[in-house]
Amino acid sequence: MEFDRMRRNRFFSELIETIARASGEKPLKLALSRLRANYGYDYFAYLNLHAQKVHAVSDCPEEWQAIYLARSYTIIDPVITNAKRLKRPFEWSIDRDRRLAGDDVKRFYDEAASFGIRSGISIPVRTGHGQFAIFTLASSRDEVMAKTAELDIALAVSAVALLHAKFAQEPVAPPAIADLNKKEASFLKMIAEGMRMADIANLEGLAYKTVVFHINKAKAKLDVYTLPHATARATKLSLI
Repeated sequence: MEFDRMRRNRFFSELIETIARASGEKPLKLALSRLRANYGYDYFAYLNLHAQKVHAVSDCPEEWQAIYLARSYTIIDPVITNAKRLKRPFEWSIDRDRRLAGDDVKRFYDEAASFGIRSGISIPVRTGHGQFAIFTLASSRDEVMAKTAELDIALAVSAVALLHAKFAQEPVAPPAIADLNKKEASFLKMIAEGMRMADIANLEGLAYKTVVFHINKAKAKLDVYTLPHATARATKLSLI
């Protein structure tokens, strides 16, 4: 419908204005959360896919973000796969797309759906050197809220390119390496001693995803992306 089409495109006009007003990653993230809520979406996610690491800014549940990074879901996430293949905005629906997916992707879909992520629209932009960034608006609804056929593609891509430029130019704060909490330090120490995350979960009587969450918080504080690097840096800094 014409009104809905105009309203969906107005989101990207407002996104441009939001980016222009916000200063710093945290205020911009809060502004993006308010904006997507005003248009009926449940979450947003920005991913900047570098050759060796992923820069993510999202208001998806923190537990899901931790699991996503810990299990390297960037390798099988159909949003990323389709962004690489299509190189244009596209909509997606777990309920619709799951039927044609392989077992690994079906498990990924089921886990995402358990956190209220069922459909959405994603806009990829190229960032140079064969890399790209993606901005996604996600919904807990089964049906897709916006069709790419209704989008002003140039406006949407311009807004996301501006968002990428804003996030890319923000100075990165030094890692808060001094404030590993008791669980983060303890779990890293166990891993350094050869235990697996599943072993830690069994030993501590915790859910596996809870251990993953604490480990990923520790990695973020240490400004690293792999477990070996995390344990090495924590050991060097006498944090474990």
